[in-house]
Amino acid sequence: GSGSHRGGANQNYTTSQETLQNLRIELVASNGKHMEALLPLSYAMHMQNYEQLSIPLDTIKGFDAQNSQITQFQLFGDAPATFLLSNIAVDIDTSPVSFSPIPEQIVGVRQVAVYSANVTSGVRPVKYYWDWNAADGLQDESQGAVVQHAYFAKGDYTVTITAVDPFTGKTLGHTTFTVHVHE
Repeated sequence: GSGSHRGGANQNYTTSQETLQNLRIELVASNGKHMEALLPLSYAMHMQNYEQLSIPLDTIKGFDAQNSQITQFQLFGDAPATFLLSNIAVDIDTSPVSFSPIPEQIVGVRQVAVYSANVTSGVRPVKYYWDWNAADGLQDESQGAVVQHAYFAKGDYTVTITAVDPFTGKTLGHTTFTVHVHE
């Protein structure tokens, strides 16, 4: 981290304007076992006046029935920062994953268009992967909830968006829509 000394006789100290990007959560069970997980802030759900972060307990290595009684919760950041922690809760989330429908799009050749996906997934974080042409096989060509893309040939393209659990890599669902590209 910034300005920290991690050993070595010739360690240089530096200061920078780092931005907090990840939280490391460490849990200590009543049997003394330490478990930890990394929680990227990019997984946060944007609520009205705050950011909501979630991590499925089954993705924390070592968390099981024998280690489920937590006696300590520790939170660390990858850069100096001040933030307000207002609520820690265990939530049994059985919400189904569903996509908001995306209507057909009409764009011109070489026109950069902005596309957005919206998935309802309860408190579960979601990563989005975009494939811009189903005819050439499903590929990871763009990532993010909001992306930009341009087509360089006219035609009709089937776009596939895949929602993935960022902790497990499991596919949560996918949807398609058509883009009509004209001259």
